[in-house]
Amino acid sequence: WQFRKSQANRFEIGPVSLSIPRGGVLWLRGANGAGKSTLMKALVERDKRIGLMLQDPIDQVIDSRVDQMVPDAQLRSQFDLNSEEHPEDLSQRALRLAQFASVIGPVNGQYVAVLCADEPDVGLDIAGRNMLHEGFASHLHRGGSIVLACHDENFIEEVRGYAQVEIFQLGDGHGQVGSRL
Repeated sequence: WQFRKSQANRFEIGPVSLSIPRGGVLWLRGANGAGKSTLMKALVERDKRIGLMLQDPIDQVIDSRVDQMVPDAQLRSQFDLNSEEHPEDLSQRALRLAQFASVIGPVNGQYVAVLCADEPDVGLDIAGRNMLHEGFASHLHRGGSIVLACHDENFIEEVRGYAQVEIFQLGDGHGQVGSRL
């Protein structure tokens, strides 16, 4: 995947080479505007085995009932989601967890191989945060991987409690696009 420097009305940076650890987490670090979300969207466009949790979960609501958004009954139960509710009527915590379940849930018996999660901790209370961590840990235990963009270093420390976390720094203010730390 490649970005290049800005020229007139074009925005490009690059090249960026990523290695996503199987069963582990790649933390994309960088200031706002560094390209973390753009990079994750580009990854998803390249491979349909990659799922994406957008920054704002409401942007992924296309169904009129939770059971349509999250067809897997076990995931609905795990995250205490009411099947008949409209996703837009859910609390922030429930909507974020429904978003996670809809992205990670099995399709034709297959889970996504890589989960790209863009600021997944936003809007979660402590209980919701713990539930999300349980979901992340289950995904990793199945052999999945996570690419994570998150500004909350406490959240990353919590992830380190159950997963190996590698860091990829986007932009260093000196023209460097990205580097593994």
